[in-house]
Amino acid sequence: MLQDVTQIERLRYKPTIQITTILVGAIGGQGGNVLVEWLFLAADLSGFRAQSVSLPGLSQRGGATSYYMEIASLPENNKIENPIAELEKAVFGQHPFPGMVDVLLGQELLELGRLVQQGYASKRTTVVANSQRFYTTSEKMPAFDGRYPTEKIVEAVAQMSGAYSIIDVPQIARQHGLGDLSSNALMLGALSVLPGVLPIPVEAYRNAIQQFGLAVEMNLKAFEVGRSYQIEELQREANATQAKPEPAQDPLPRSLAALPKPLFNANGAADSGEPVPAKPRRTINLIPVAHSSGNRAEKKDVAALIERHSNELPLKWKADFRALTAEIQAQFPEKLHWALIEAAYQCADYQNLAYARRYLKEVARVFKLDSETHAWKLTEAYARVLSMRTTYEDAVRVASLKIQHGRFSRIRQEMKVADGQVLVLTDYLKPDAPEIYGIFPNALVSPMLLLGKLTGIGTWAEKKYFTLQLHPQPNTFSGYLTFAFLTWFKPLRPVSHRANREWKQIGNFTRDVEKFALLDYELAMLVVESGRLVKGYGDTRRKMFEAHDRFVIKVLEVSIKVESKCKTGNEESAYPLTLALGKRALRLVAQDDRGSGWAEQLADWALGEFKNNTPIPEIIKGLEPKAKTLSTKA
Repeated sequence: MLQDVTQIERLRYKPTIQITTILVGAIGGQGGNVLVEWLFLAADLSGFRAQSVSLPGLSQRGGATSYYMEIASLPENNKIENPIAELEKAVFGQHPFPGMVDVLLGQELLELGRLVQQGYASKRTTVVANSQRFYTTSEKMPAFDGRYPTEKIVEAVAQMSGAYSIIDVPQIARQHGLGDLSSNALMLGALSVLPGVLPIPVEAYRNAIQQFGLAVEMNLKAFEVGRSYQIEELQREANATQAKPEPAQDPLPRSLAALPKPLFNANGAADSGEPVPAKPRRTINLIPVAHSSGNRAEKKDVAALIERHSNELPLKWKADFRALTAEIQAQFPEKLHWALIEAAYQCADYQNLAYARRYLKEVARVFKLDSETHAWKLTEAYARVLSMRTTYEDAVRVASLKIQHGRFSRIRQEMKVADGQVLVLTDYLKPDAPEIYGIFPNALVSPMLLLGKLTGIGTWAEKKYFTLQLHPQPNTFSGYLTFAFLTWFKPLRPVSHRANREWKQIGNFTRDVEKFALLDYELAMLVVESGRLVKGYGDTRRKMFEAHDRFVIKVLEVSIKVESKCKTGNEESAYPLTLALGKRALRLVAQDDRGSGWAEQLADWALGEFKNNTPIPEIIKGLEPKAKTLSTKA
């Protein structure tokens, strides 16, 4: 294969012709085809030959799209009598080869990472990318944060490319009043600034945008914004570089100093060992641009938060909410103010201010066991998890969100519904029996469920797993009335059967945190982290309740009992094995339905080794993901 690539290069790269290869990676719906069309038009307007090949995807997260383009140009100040005829001799490729891409454009960061992983980035490659992410299904499925680390992608790009510029395009677009669809033009503007990357003059890009005729005014503005941003970044990096003493070695710019040894020279002859560029092209003198993450830490303005939330709640609650926030600021340390005030607002918006006070009462139980020595980490983490647990999505909550003020106008804007067009919304709901009877008072439901169990009807109904399929249209009178009727059950929520079940679970969770906090602070943090397992609704939520209980009872509590019998009192951590086992087991439980079984298998193995006097460091090493194979029958 290597020899085939060499032969292709010898045929394609004539001594008088420069061929620049461009690869664009995106996801369906981002307009990658538009970006390539602009590049093609700009090359054509510059008097060059170009060819593009695309592999379209779907307008969904699952559809990866790629576009490949080659531009044939002549060197500057050439003395060729018939340039057009000379360019006709260029031989274009139909697809990119790893290590032979000059420009790599990534409209989505993970798609850029895929292309880098496949070997398309090399030291001859200039990367211009959008830091925006559209998360994959596999990233969304885990109970915890399943997102692939952005830092790893950026690090790979920095290591593999010759020069790179990763830009927070959405943030820059928002700062200049531009929409999401302007990202292509903004990236094109950033690319046009980089010296020596493409042979296309800047005016050709502008003319290409105008000739293509798609949202010309907005895209031209975005193009100039991208240029201005990149110019500022290049100048900033240049100033930073000038302030540093130049190294004694490696005098070439990064993009040339790290070029790989070519397989052949510029004339297609066998390589003689001289460090010549891989093919005739302009010298790149580009300073790599630092990654802009857009996640700069901002000082949290608690006063502004209180003011905003006070105005978002009903007017009659405004004074009481401010009084509640004053109590929070008096009772808890400053580090917790933002999280607790935000959570109190969420609870008040979910139910009422009394519900928010009930939430704070639970937080105070854990706060008593925390200390400033640990920077109140336990209380802060518990408060965040409890906020999520107390604002569970029942039928009343779903109904209120479906007819929430602003939902219809937001959908019309997102779907680009023109004035005069009729918009019909249909919501597909499938509540099961517990979700239906869960909104009724517990005093009414519990006796009926007990009677059902005694007669056997309840067991039969559970096996049948009844669901009610509803297709209401909330922007019609009947559909709106259906949802509005459900919201009338909101005053009954605190005494509902669902609330009774949820708050029993919350009480158990809080007692677990208190119990483990008395044993070991880090173990208590782990229990709080496990509380994040419980999310979703319907059968999914019930399964996660079970998974959480199995983790605490069959992994943590069992491990503590075994380890406490052999404690010496000299350990840095009170329960080092339990802590390491718990962290690994929790990751397994969060993966999918089989995780609880895997976690229990792992606990059995680890505690068995511990009973056999295997040193704890060796057991902990064996807990690593690649060190232990678990049965799929779990």
